[in-house]
Amino acid sequence: SYGYSSGNILLDNSLPIDGLKSKMNNIAIAYARSFKLFNQFAKFDVVLPYSFANFNGQVEEEAASTSRNGFGDPLFRISMIFIGAKPYDVKEYFKHKPKKFKLGGAIRVRPPLGQYDNSKLPNLCATDGH
Repeated sequence: SYGYSSGNILLDNSLPIDGLKSKMNNIAIAYARSFKLFNQFAKFDVVLPYSFANFNGQVEEEAASTSRNGFGDPLFRISMIFIGAKPYDVKEYFKHKPKKFKLGGAIRVRPPLGQYDNSKLPNLCATDGH
């Protein structure tokens, strides 16, 4: 997938940066796979983002700009339907009547593996909470 965003970025007031604006091009590659887990319908997916970003603002009242390119934090998710849907093969899928009520759950994990350098601001990833 592809996304573009631009505009103001809100930062911690203690940073010496004012009026920070960005233009970001974001690409995400994703993979998803359905399977049986404990004889229930489950899905695993992973998303790997990559960004090209340009930043403009004022650092200690002096105009400055920078750019950053790199990977963001990946996202891993496993989800499962507990009630309401069973895993079917292709022939069975078209024969069954869908149930109206479904109950499921998911676990998402976003490990801090993307590009981050605490000596440079701003970053593509906010792994330290900023």
